[in-house]
Amino acid sequence: MLRLGNADQAKSQPILRLLDVLLSSEKQPDEKKDILEKDFDIPMTMSKEVQSMCNLGEGIYERAEKEKAVAVAKKMLELGKNTPEEIAAVSGLSIEEIEAMSNLQPV
Repeated sequence: MLRLGNADQAKSQPILRLLDVLLSSEKQPDEKKDILEKDFDIPMTMSKEVQSMCNLGEGIYERAEKEKAVAVAKKMLELGKNTPEEIAAVSGLSIEEIEAMSNLQPV
């Protein structure tokens, strides 16, 4: 986990503000580009690279959500009280992913 401090600190420390903009899952890529150009004088001419950089925060969030879902599913499998369908409904994973984790064969 990466902690950048609170938003007030980010305003007074440029590097924290830059990281806050880049890693924010709340700002859209176009908004991030505008801030990087206006506040940090970073030209936005390399659109593929910039898009990739702006989506970093979103990717980190999505990966953490997937890891959380897998952890929930594994715990439910360990308890042995739920069907793969129930676990899939709770975790958001597919039935196939649940069956692969539990080494079950589809019935």
